[in-house]
Amino acid sequence: MNDSTQEKILEVASRLFAEQGLEGTSIREIAREAQVNLAAINYHFKSKENLYMKVFARNYKWMEDGVSRIAQDKTLDTREFCWQLYEFFVGNSDAMMNSFKILLNKNVDFSETQKFCSGDGESFGPPGAIHILEVIRRDVGEKVSFEQCHWAMRMVFAVLVHFGVMMGTSFMKANCNKMPFMSPEQKKMDIYQLVESIIDNLKKNSK
Repeated sequence: MNDSTQEKILEVASRLFAEQGLEGTSIREIAREAQVNLAAINYHFKSKENLYMKVFARNYKWMEDGVSRIAQDKTLDTREFCWQLYEFFVGNSDAMMNSFKILLNKNVDFSETQKFCSGDGESFGPPGAIHILEVIRRDVGEKVSFEQCHWAMRMVFAVLVHFGVMMGTSFMKANCNKMPFMSPEQKKMDIYQLVESIIDNLKKNSK
């Protein structure tokens, strides 16, 4: 099975698992929609549960790679970095929704998935956590503790994910143009103000 075929299987599986859950999706259905041989999926992925974990790892890496690409621009301050991260989430809202639906399946054991995730030990965090921490530390300086920066990273990531997922819903797509406070200009101002308040709080508490 070549890389493009494997990616097609993972893409189809991601959509079906998100729509129907692990229990409601069969390997046969994935094979049919991906137009591949059923035996090939069983051979390369071993089981439906293992395929689910591979989908989780793929989606996590996709998000981490997106954060990493934005972080390549070392001139960005935390405000602009977070705005571009929000735009990435909104621009890929369907993939975001699928990723979180898969993550929120309460019948799946995710205890072995930390190896896929960003960092380890104290630095463990969401996709791209290391890059977000780097940008924050660049803004606040070395006097601010790692623990405080890690708190700031978790807060901004949680808000950006919330905004990104909400903007991807059918309701928001249909109605956001009727709400002045949901315009792109206002959202950018909101994110800038949120980040500024967090960064200012870190600097104030470090004195």
